[in-house]
Amino acid sequence: MNDGFTFKLFGKIRFDQSRAGNLAYITLALGLIFYVLTIWVEVYCDTRPETKNSTDKFYQSHRQWRLRTAFLFLMWSIFAGFSVPFGFGLIIFTPVYLWFVYRTLKGLIYFYARIPIVSRSHRILAVK
Repeated sequence: MNDGFTFKLFGKIRFDQSRAGNLAYITLALGLIFYVLTIWVEVYCDTRPETKNSTDKFYQSHRQWRLRTAFLFLMWSIFAGFSVPFGFGLIIFTPVYLWFVYRTLKGLIYFYARIPIVSRSHRILAVK
């Protein structure tokens, strides 16, 4: 099956669009354990020119979902890290971590069920 493009990781490994999405979700899930390193690999995979130029709405919705998840998790985690000396870093990090688990699992389930993810803001704009 040809999904519109071939993704090359580090110039040597080739993936079709479906396998590139699988790789991105796997590295996002590994970010639960190994944190920053795997999240940056996921961001690298989703910001390649080949993935940006895809016209398939399904893959674009998941690409946007993963990028938002990774960037917001990193941003809130950095804020929580700076809050540790003031005594409330864990109070911030715990819900952020649970939110990251939720977004990762929801994305994986929707990806394997072949359902595009539509964010709440897009649903509101589509209704108006």
